[in-house]
Order: sequence, then structure tokens, then C-alpha cells
Amino acid sequence: MTCTDNYIPTGKIGQTPLSRACWNWFDILDMAARELWRTGEADAARVTLRAGRQTVREFLRERFGIVTGPRLAWHRENWNADRADLQDFLRALSRAV
Repeated sequence: MTCTDNYIPTGKIGQTPLSRACWNWFDILDMAARELWRTGEADAARVTLRAGRQTVREFLRERFGIVTGPRLAWHRENWNADRADLQDFLRALSRAV
């Protein structure tokens, strides 16, 4: 099966292997944000991502082993997929506090 934003079967966040359920992009962002706050890594992740050193998808792949397909849609014409991902993840980080 192909990885998309609607089905993310690879990786592990905390003690949760993602292959055991059907997770979507926003579930993953929320789970990852909570885990980063729990481990004290949220601020460092925010700085890294805002600085453009990694995309959100690269960060999630490196940190949690999460593999997704490309983002196919976003709503602001002046953004690209990486910018939309960043805004979604920053929002998840701020909610997880």
C-alpha cells in the first residue's frame, strides 16, 4: 500500500508503533508534538524547522521513522507544501503544551 497523508503505516511515536492502526497526517502531527513536549525536544524541533534546516516530513522521518507520500493540497496560494506542513506542525506544537 502507498503511504499518503490519509494512511501512515510506518514509524513509532513513543511506545506507539504506527503499523497497529490507521493514522492520518493530523493524528501524526498531534502525536509527535505531544511526544516532543514529553521528551523536552519541542523547542529544539521548532527552532530547527523554522530555520528551514529540515522540512517537517524530513524531521518526522529522521526522528520517528515516519514515511509519508507528498502533500497534495493546501489552501494558501502563496505557500508551498513544505510551508503548509510547517504551519500545521507549529500549530500542533502550540496545542500540545
